[in-house]
Amino acid sequence: MSGRFQQGFTIVELMISIAVFSVILAICSAAIITIGRQYQKASVSATTQNVTRGIMDEIVGQVQLGGEAPRSTLSSFDWDGSSPAAGINPPDDVQVFCIGKVRFSYRIGWQVDDGAPATNKTNHLSRHGIWRDIITNEAVCVPANLDKANPSNDSGLLSGAGSDDANGVDRTGRELLANHTRLLNLGITPAGVTPELKNLYNIDVSVLYGDDATIENPNLPASETYKLACLGDSAGGAFCAQSELHTTVIRRIN
Repeated sequence: MSGRFQQGFTIVELMISIAVFSVILAICSAAIITIGRQYQKASVSATTQNVTRGIMDEIVGQVQLGGEAPRSTLSSFDWDGSSPAAGINPPDDVQVFCIGKVRFSYRIGWQVDDGAPATNKTNHLSRHGIWRDIITNEAVCVPANLDKANPSNDSGLLSGAGSDDANGVDRTGRELLANHTRLLNLGITPAGVTPELKNLYNIDVSVLYGDDATIENPNLPASETYKLACLGDSAGGAFCAQSELHTTVIRRIN
């Protein structure tokens, strides 16, 4: 029986093949990592923009159709919380404004972490960042306690409302920020005092996604958090994104 012997691959050829395969694998891995990071970056950016737009839509809708001008038990349109009215002692840095019976309690510069057992001042973590609920006594607009798991169940800082629904009023409330986001600025101010402008309001909303490690100067006071900015696209593998919206809305008079 005759025939030819078939030779296999030599060690050198195997080593070359393995090296080429390794290079191809490294290139593919790098491409997958890059695509994954770009997807995560886009997702973070989209989340931040959607949250900002949602807050703006909520406030604009209430200003337009709420029937009453925005008000606060804190000094009029003093949103930095520096001059609370006598007898009002809200939790640290919690501010408030109400439109009719709709109340917005919020905290500037604190990142929302709904899984936190309690507010962490060192790392600027808060259970809630901006809480919207409905109160029964619209004459008194004081902030909810955002350290609570459900701020609407805390009657200590809310006059005329408890945790029940005896009057058929929904007081469960809801958080308007997403996890890992924080308010950098929230402004709602009259556009002017003349008859033509008295029902016009300027509304500003700024939201940042990311923890303290991803932003510059995270320890700025609440009155200066509008100066906060992302360190870059990525800091230590974590992404940061910022979104700002500004609009002017007219309050409809019934």
